[in-house]
Amino acid sequence: MWLGVLVTTSAFAVLTGGAETSRLDVTGTVDRNFRAEYDILVRPAGSRDGTELDRGLVRQDFLSQRYGGLGLDEVARIAAIEGVDVAAPIGMAGFVMVPEETRLDLTASLDAAKERQLLAVRHTWRADGGRTSVEDPGTSYVYVTGNRVLWPVAVSAGGTFTYEYPDAGGARLDPAACGSIGRSAPAPAFEETAPGTFTPICPLNWSTSDSAPPFDGRERSSLLVARWSPEGFTTRHGQAPEPELALPVRWTRAALIGAIDPAAEAKLLGLDAAVTGGRYLVPGEASLGRGDGLKGVAAHETIPLLNSADPGIDQRVESSVSAPVDAGSLALDDDALYAMLKGTPWRAATSVATDGKSARLGDEPIDLSRIYRPGPVATDAGPDGVLTPRPGGTDGLDWYRPVFGYADDSSMLFTDGPFRSVEQVPADPARAEAIGKVIGEFDPAKAVADGSPASARTFAAASALLPDGSSLFPSGDPAGYLPLPPQLLTTFDALKLLTPGRERQWDAPVSAIRVRVSGVTGFDELSQERVRLAAELIQRTGDVDVDIVIGSSPSAQTVTLPAGRNGRPELRLSEYWTRKGVAVSLVDAVDRKSLILFCLVLAVCALFLVNAVTASVRTRRHELAVLAALGWPDGRLTRLVLYEVGLIGVTAGIAAAVVAVPVGALLGADVTWARAVLAVPAATVLCLLAGFLATRQVRRLDPVEALRPPVVAARRGFGAGLTRMSLAGVLRVPGRSVLGALGLAIGVAAVTVLTAVSAGFQGVAQGSVLGEVVSLQVRRVDLAAAVITVLLGVFAVADLVYLSAKERAGELAVLRASGWREVHIGRLLVGEGAVLGTAGALTGAGAGLAIVASLTGGAAPGTTALVVLGSVAATTLACALAARTARTRDLAAVLAVDE
Repeated sequence: MWLGVLVTTSAFAVLTGGAETSRLDVTGTVDRNFRAEYDILVRPAGSRDGTELDRGLVRQDFLSQRYGGLGLDEVARIAAIEGVDVAAPIGMAGFVMVPEETRLDLTASLDAAKERQLLAVRHTWRADGGRTSVEDPGTSYVYVTGNRVLWPVAVSAGGTFTYEYPDAGGARLDPAACGSIGRSAPAPAFEETAPGTFTPICPLNWSTSDSAPPFDGRERSSLLVARWSPEGFTTRHGQAPEPELALPVRWTRAALIGAIDPAAEAKLLGLDAAVTGGRYLVPGEASLGRGDGLKGVAAHETIPLLNSADPGIDQRVESSVSAPVDAGSLALDDDALYAMLKGTPWRAATSVATDGKSARLGDEPIDLSRIYRPGPVATDAGPDGVLTPRPGGTDGLDWYRPVFGYADDSSMLFTDGPFRSVEQVPADPARAEAIGKVIGEFDPAKAVADGSPASARTFAAASALLPDGSSLFPSGDPAGYLPLPPQLLTTFDALKLLTPGRERQWDAPVSAIRVRVSGVTGFDELSQERVRLAAELIQRTGDVDVDIVIGSSPSAQTVTLPAGRNGRPELRLSEYWTRKGVAVSLVDAVDRKSLILFCLVLAVCALFLVNAVTASVRTRRHELAVLAALGWPDGRLTRLVLYEVGLIGVTAGIAAAVVAVPVGALLGADVTWARAVLAVPAATVLCLLAGFLATRQVRRLDPVEALRPPVVAARRGFGAGLTRMSLAGVLRVPGRSVLGALGLAIGVAAVTVLTAVSAGFQGVAQGSVLGEVVSLQVRRVDLAAAVITVLLGVFAVADLVYLSAKERAGELAVLRASGWREVHIGRLLVGEGAVLGTAGALTGAGAGLAIVASLTGGAAPGTTALVVLGSVAATTLACALAARTARTRDLAAVLAVDE
């Protein structure tokens, strides 16, 4: 019995310490990870969509779908609230087309033996990890000559274009030799084919207008004229010869413009420290000055822009370069030249792939006259919870037109099929034209507030995981599924110049306000109360949607992305949305888990002690009956038993306290000496309680009755088989048998419930990053709890078999004297233990499944079946060891003792 008390009390100390450790680990992890970039999110009233309302989920980059709605006066009121550390507004203006460029080196493709030669370069645009593929209908032609070439220089005055040839000398060159010229029709270059004789080489991208067919092959074709000399290659007027022949590949991308408060953003995210080139935005900065308009058309305001160094899009172009052919006369008009080039036989020679991240902004200003605004994606949820975005919206063929010579760009990727409706914001004809100038570049990966690594990031690109572990990034199409983050940032003062007369955005230019509360140090009650109070005061400022986002965490949502038009197959994505309130749910779940664990361990330990002490007292029925017959009063008998079991409890408790600390450290449980010392009074009280209950049963018996074996009256026999005899042995002492089976039943029920609680605990934040971080830290102690609770039940049954063998020494001696072998007696005792183990395991499993079903509505029958089989096997093995320990004596020895 002493050993049993030692095991149970030490297990109790370790497992209750483990329960507290689980809570402390979870709370500590939540403290380190619960805080996102901001504590409170304020949006215009009605911003929450159906998914957010039903599931508590917010789509990634939700800001890209909201264009204003709050005024700057509301930002000022919120910033003035006591407890608000920073209120950072952000407002989306919409998408504009940003002209970028990458350079394709064609030097190795030239034939040094040819004086005049032509190359043809065909492009294939790819996105979605190469799954989307679009053959460009246009061709980039490169004409290389050793002759002198004169390139035109555009001059504008009052919105009118003229062209000059500064190097022509006295030669008379007609800029209109290929047709009319103007803003969208550049003048030709002239080649000196003979001394004093200049032949025009007509450009191919002469017209790009709203009336032109979108993505037309002729519109997207171009001709680059290059002069080769020993010093290198020249492709424009005034250029110093370069050692390589580089073909510029236009890479116009859609970029979302967002307005910020530079000071607030620097305080919230350290955006000023994330600038990697140029300079940061200046608070209150609106314009860099007025000047000639884009390409000299009209007067304009120049808007300062901060560009993202990582646009977060997945685009690349694969260029197939033909072998050079001898060039004939290019002195043809536009139509004839294009027909001649299209009819020239080409043979592909090399292929070069260029990633979109290599495209860079040049000095060319960004046209801000056309602003596009995509809407939200509509999704359908299947019965299994999988989301499917609904195809439909505004096709790129309808909403996008290349702008003034930008025909050879990556807008081919806008044709894969829309998921969003896109509208073009009408411009105010009475306002001055606005253009954008990039003044600096920032790294979005560095623009992150100190806090949780699991927090969603305002300027990070959206992404989704594929089954193979790779990531899917936006294709760059504003009408596509994955949204684009803010990529061009300006000030709200500049936004006023950008959007006057456009709806009501300047009256309410703010899409969201991100609020950080001062004094928040962790996931403690004081910090939570500070955030809650600030949110309540913010709600009173106006009709707004206020969300407390501390404790939020990215949560994986399964999405089935339909196949695209350009080769992308249907994809199953794991997309991270933000689940609100994960930290609160996790801590609450751990509190419930700790309470259940504590109660179950206490019940198993107490039941085992009651069983062990009661069985031990029963084995002394004869001794106590004799003392009662000699005149001992009931109180004296009770004190005798209580003194003995109390001494056992004290000594076993001391040993348990010594053992609990190192065992707890081995299992990762924080068992302090103060907690371990509590094992002493706990063991003593439990032993005394069990001893008191046992002596009450003995005192009720008459001394003569107590001298008889504690069995039920004989009834119908079970036969002579070992199995039937084992069943009879269990039923002859029903109270003791029920008590032993109940110990194992509670252990099995504990495992079943703990397994379900653990699964439910992780389900609180199913797929969330914070939930995954937490769940990894509580499994070792949970596993120890599950194993030890079952082992205590197994130990209880084995102890019962051991005490039963000692108590039935006379009966077993008679069996041996009648010819039974030791192995048969062992099988009889093991059979009794197996019966008890099976009954207890099945009862515990049924009870556990019922509890789980009532709490969660589901169960894990497969896991429960394994627990039952394992428990029965462990019980049978333990009973075999107990039976072997309690070896029977021969009949003579037993009779001698009984005499």
